Formats: sequence, C-alpha cells, structure tokens
Amino acid sequence: RNIKYTDLNTAKQFSKSYTSSKGPVIAFLPYGKLMVSVDSSTPPEDIILTSSKDVTVAVFKVQATMEDFVISKLTFNNVSKNVAGDMDNNVEKVKLLSSNGVNMGMGGTAYLVNGTVYFSGTKILVPKNDSIKLYLVVDTTKSVGEATPGEIVKFSLGEVEAVGQSTGFKVGNSGKMADVTSFFHIHSIKPKIVLNQNSPSGSKTLSAVDVGLIFDLTAVSNDGTELNVKDWKIDVASNGIFKKDAKTTAILKEVDTGKVIAGPTSINVIDASKAEIKFSGEYTIAKDQTKAIALEYNSFSLINQSVNDDFVTFSIGLGSIKTVDSFNAGIVPGGIAWEEVQSGVKAAWFGNQSAFALNGNTLKY
Repeated sequence: RNIKYTDLNTAKQFSKSYTSSKGPVIAFLPYGKLMVSVDSSTPPEDIILTSSKDVTVAVFKVQATMEDFVISKLTFNNVSKNVAGDMDNNVEKVKLLSSNGVNMGMGGTAYLVNGTVYFSGTKILVPKNDSIKLYLVVDTTKSVGEATPGEIVKFSLGEVEAVGQSTGFKVGNSGKMADVTSFFHIHSIKPKIVLNQNSPSGSKTLSAVDVGLIFDLTAVSNDGTELNVKDWKIDVASNGIFKKDAKTTAILKEVDTGKVIAGPTSINVIDASKAEIKFSGEYTIAKDQTKAIALEYNSFSLINQSVNDDFVTFSIGLGSIKTVDSFNAGIVPGGIAWEEVQSGVKAAWFGNQSAFALNGNTLKY
C-alpha cells in the first residue's frame, strides 16, 4: 500500500509503497528531529544597567531524537522594535555559552547587525535522545554616546541549521521559530532599597515623634551619575488600631544629617488596619552612594492603643511590574518613582526582585 507521511523537520510531504499481508502499516522516519525552545530558566523581565558585562538574557533548550545532531548555524533577533536594528546600539557584543560556560560561538563573540546576531560555522553537538542548554549573554554599551537609556532589548530565535550525524540529514528553518524571551530595560542607574540594621523593632511607646522605619537607599550604576527620587509610597498595617479620623503627618529624613527629604505629608487612613503615606518631591543621590532614610510619624495621633501587643508594620513595594513615566505615587507599583539625572529617563520600577516588598520590623505598642 502507498503511505503518505510528513517530515516534521521540514514540513514536506512524502509517499512510499510498503507491502503488508494484513493489519496497519507503521512508517518510521529514518532520521531524527531537532527541537529548540526557550528554557524555563530564562531570566524574567528586568533592568540591565549600561556598561554591564556577561548578562544572561535568554536560555534555549535544544533536544535531539534518534540521532546526534551538530548545529552549524544559529541566529537570534532583537524584536524589541519593529524597525530592524533600532536597538543595536544598546548591545556591545553577544556570546553563546554552554551550561559549563564554554563559548559555543565561532570566533568567540558576535554583534547585532540590523537587529540580528549570527553564529555560523559553529559545531554544537546535541546528543541523540538528550538535550543541551545554550545561554545568550550580552555586554551592554556605555550610557553616554552609545546606549539609549529607557530602550529595551528582547530576543527571539531566528534561523537554525544542523546535520544529523547518522543520516547526514540537514535540518533547517527560515526564522519561523519565534520563541520570544523576556524584555530587558536599559538604564544607566537604578535604586536599591534594603532594610537598615537599625530599623526599630519590638516594644515602643506612643509618641508625637516616632521612628517607624529605617531603610538604606543606594543608587546602583556602572557609569551613570545621579538618581532623582520623585515620589514615594509607604504602606502601613496594624491589627485594627488606627484612628478612623486621624489627623497626623509623617516625614522622611536622612539619618546622618537629619535633613528632611520629603514631607510633612498626611497619613491616609484607609481603615482601622490599613493606611498609606504618599510623599512627593525631589531627592537626588549620587552614583554608588548609600543613604540611610528614616520615616518619622506621629504614632500618638494615629494609634488607638487598646491592649498589650498591638502591632504596626511599614512596607515599601518593590514592584512585580513596571510603570514608566508615571510619577503619581498612588499608582507606583515599585513604591518609588525615579529619574536618571544624566538622561532624564523616568521609571517607577526597581527591576526584578527576589521579594516584591521591603518589610519593616513589627512594632508593638
């Protein structure tokens, strides 16, 4: 009987005659299959600083069936813009590494040209019935005269060419494997916030001048200049002891100088268990500088003390999503809206964080 089948590697159809006395005929393809996909270990959406080295932007999983394959060509496309090559200036060079750090690209490195990076002449072995991982790693360009802070980089898989080592069968595609990686946002500087070791905790007494939280703010950069914080949003929680009609304020100030950097501003009591504090203003901090910032508030006017072990906690959202060009503290998911002084680019996001909130210690009144 005549059997028709489709080659899954090339999508071409073939037919062949087989003789069978009875029962169904099963036709086996005489060569293997190569599959490439974005691996689950690909880093999530994040901020990449200018002048960064060896930043992994994608991890690809390559699987082979029935025979070994050797990949001779791979291309990747920067699909962050419709205009090919518009974002090339943000990436100095690209490397393709194995899981143990061996450079798999011919010549060691490659470069974006009109939005595409080419790795040809490679000899990447994919063992049969097994898989390997390939890491796409970039160096970013300088913030001045090269990169464009505020732009993004996002890669997809382009062309693949490989040869089966048992059959000599060639596998290829024409850029149809559009597996897309995460977005990466180019910035010259970004804020980092951690809880200060001297942030208060434990038992406290109600006071008109009370410290609820101390955190360290650092301007992280490779080649930026200054970070200008525009808006702050701090959340406050309790076990139901906030006064509904509380008329009270809070300020932010530098611990070392006592300088007030934001406020005074009113504390907005949402209900007996929840309140929020929104500060607006400008606070500039230089590259690589760290400042300890204290939140002072009037706990006497805010809290209805009832029994022992009433508690209050302060937190700042670090943001699981981004909001760019938004300086309304009411919608800032990152808790802080900021601007790169050098470029004027605005953002309200910290980049991907292992935790999405900075939580202060529990205060007992």
